[in-house]
Amino acid sequence: MNRFFDKILIHCLSIIAMLNIMHGNYLVLTICLSVALSGAELYLLNDGDYKEFFQYDSILDYMGVLLDIVAILICLSDKRLIIVIPVILYDIVFSRNIVGLLLSIIVYVSSAYQITSDGDVSQMNIVYVGLIMLISFYLAANTKKINRLNRKCIELRDDTHIKQEQLAKQNAKLVVARDEQIHSAQLAERNRIAREIHDNVGHMLSRAILQMGALLSIYKEEPLHEQLEGVRETLDGAMNNIRSSVHDLHDESIDVRAQIETMAKPLNEKFKVDLELDIDENMNRQIKYVIIGVCKEAISNIMKYSVNSNVDIKLVWHPSMYQLVIHDYYQMSNDENGKEMRKQASKNNVLSSYISNSSGMGLEGIRNRVESVDGLVRIMDDDGFKVFVTIPIK
Repeated sequence: MNRFFDKILIHCLSIIAMLNIMHGNYLVLTICLSVALSGAELYLLNDGDYKEFFQYDSILDYMGVLLDIVAILICLSDKRLIIVIPVILYDIVFSRNIVGLLLSIIVYVSSAYQITSDGDVSQMNIVYVGLIMLISFYLAANTKKINRLNRKCIELRDDTHIKQEQLAKQNAKLVVARDEQIHSAQLAERNRIAREIHDNVGHMLSRAILQMGALLSIYKEEPLHEQLEGVRETLDGAMNNIRSSVHDLHDESIDVRAQIETMAKPLNEKFKVDLELDIDENMNRQIKYVIIGVCKEAISNIMKYSVNSNVDIKLVWHPSMYQLVIHDYYQMSNDENGKEMRKQASKNNVLSSYISNSSGMGLEGIRNRVESVDGLVRIMDDDGFKVFVTIPIK
């Protein structure tokens, strides 16, 4: 838009000089051609930052530069066309057209010399055209600088926006990491409390119950025996309550995510591991044990027997069930090495089937664990070793 207003100003200044140098139809024709040339250059030359002469981005830029050179050469045909030079000079400076700039100076000096020699045009008009050329040069250079600063401002704004998004993501990760650390510390503290209650208070109550049993066997007369029996029942109730509380604390201290991530770490040495865990914080204690046990058995089996390249471990929490998928497979390729790896993977599947048929061991243990919580398990040998577990939420 700055170029458009610059050209209007230059045309207005040039027309004033035209009125003193040209008359009649020639004046009208010159004004029309000047406006047409300026409009064509406005379309052909973009607002880009031209860094070097004749190194432009598109064919339109080259056409605009050549059009300026041709136009300035045409001005040599008539000394009165000196008044068109400021219009052409604006686009020459804007596009860093060194050849056009030199030709503009040569044409201006030549036309000014001819006009001075003939004496039919006032020298003030020649000086006036020179001033318009200086104004045109300044406007082109200034607009070019403004465009460059605007582009830098836009780039800086975009970079700032991108960095703000990256910073927001990093902050979100830090918040998640902080929450996980707090959660881990809470779980560790709960586990410690449960262990201390079990080791200290639990043992003291057990000793008191045994001592009370001995007293009951010695003092069988009433009413002392009945009173001692009441004390023993109270101790038994306290013992049961402590056991229940310890179990609850221990259940909360079981971090399924941390357990699976710890078990999966050794896989990174041999496989490309994709771990996706969607954990329900209120997951039942027995289901936690089943999921951890299944993962432990499957990962152990993969570490021992798999010759594949990839391992996926995915735990998905649905409203009505949990789904656990453990899959080791080979990234397929069509070369000879890929065919050989598929053959080895097939051998691995036969071995997995053999393990699954072993009573009370291996994959049969996975079935037993899952069935203990009314879940379903499918063990497949399709493209590697795959365990698919579904456990209902009750």
